[in-house]
Amino acid sequence: MKRRSFLSTAVVSLSAAFSIFNTPFRALGIAGETRRVRPQAPAPSSSTGSRRFESENFVFQPLDDGVYCAVSRMGGPGGSNAAIVINQDWVLVVDAHIRPSAAREVIGGIGRITPLPVRFVVNTHFHNDHTQGNQSYFGTFPKGVEYISHVNTRRDIVEKAIPRVREEMARIPADVRNTKLQMETARDDREKLRLKAELNDIQSYLEELRGVNITLPTITFDSSLLLPGSRPIELHNFGRGHTTGDVVVFLPNERVLVTGDLFLGPHIPYAADSYPSEWIAALKKTLQLDFDQVALGHTAVVRGEEARAQMQRLIAFMEDAVSHARDMVKAGKSLQAVIAAIDVSRYKDHFANWPTHGEPLIARAYAEAAGKQ
Repeated sequence: MKRRSFLSTAVVSLSAAFSIFNTPFRALGIAGETRRVRPQAPAPSSSTGSRRFESENFVFQPLDDGVYCAVSRMGGPGGSNAAIVINQDWVLVVDAHIRPSAAREVIGGIGRITPLPVRFVVNTHFHNDHTQGNQSYFGTFPKGVEYISHVNTRRDIVEKAIPRVREEMARIPADVRNTKLQMETARDDREKLRLKAELNDIQSYLEELRGVNITLPTITFDSSLLLPGSRPIELHNFGRGHTTGDVVVFLPNERVLVTGDLFLGPHIPYAADSYPSEWIAALKKTLQLDFDQVALGHTAVVRGEEARAQMQRLIAFMEDAVSHARDMVKAGKSLQAVIAAIDVSRYKDHFANWPTHGEPLIARAYAEAAGKQ
C-alpha cells in the first residue's frame, strides 16, 4: 500500500478496507463476507515463557504463558496499554497507543517474547490514544497485518478521530507558545525544569502527529468474532457504552479479559462519547464472562473478586446517575440539581479519579436523558 498523508489515507482506505479477505477466522455477525476455515489442531504456545520485563515507557506484565499486558508508565508517551496474545503461529495485539513510536516500542517488546509476526491488531474503540499507532504494525509486518474493530469504530475513526487529529495539529502550536511564555516568566527553577520537560513532550508529539498515517480497520464485525488457533480468542461487542463500538477481548481458557476503556478498574472512564444507560447493559454482559484477570486500557491489571467488585461499583454509580438524570429531566431540573442529588460519599472513595471524571459522566447521563447527545 502506498503511504499517504493522514488525510488522504482515510479516504483511500475507505474504499480498500474490505479487499483483504484471506484471514482465517470464524465470525458471528460480521459486516461483510463471513470466512470459515477448517478447525486447527491445538498446538503449544510459541512463547519462550512468561517473565516480567520493562522498556523505557512500558512494563510488560505476564498474565499467562504467552499472554502479556504492556502497561504504559504513568505520564509516559504511550497514552494507553496494549495486550499481547501469542497464538500458534501469529501474535494478536490489542490497541496501538497515541504515538507510532509507542507502538514501535511495544513491537520491540514483542520481539523479546516471541519471533512470531503480529497478524492481528484490535482497536477496542476509536479514540486516538488507542489507534494512532496502527501504522507502526503495518510498517513492520507489511505482508500480513489485519486491523480488527467493531463496524461502528471504523466509521467513528473516519468521522471523529480524523477531525480530532486536525484539531490537535491546529491547537498544539498555541500550546507550545503558551508553555514557552510560562517558562520565561517562571521564577522557580523546578517549575522551569517541569515546563521544559512539558515543552519537549508537546513538541515531540506534534512532530509525530505530522507523520501519522491513519490506518483503518480492515476487518469489522457486529457482535462476536472467534479467532481459532492454539488458544481460542473471542471478541465481543455488547452494545454502545464508552463509545458506539467498544470491543472486549476474552481468552476463555486463560480467563483473561481485555476491556479497552469500557472498564478501567478503580477509575471512571472518560465519558464524553458515551451512552451511560446502554453502557450499564454492556458492563452487565461483560460481567457474565468467566474472567479472573483484566487488562485495562489504562493503568495496572486488576484481578480476581476485586476486579468484579470494581465493575459492580461502576455499574452502581452509572445506574444511580442515569436514574437521577431521568427523574430530574422529567421534573425540569438542572444538571447541577442532578449532581447534588447523587450521594457522592458512596462513590468518591472508590474511584481514584472521581474529582475529574465523576461529574462528566453524570453530565453525559443528563444529556442522554434530555435527548441532547
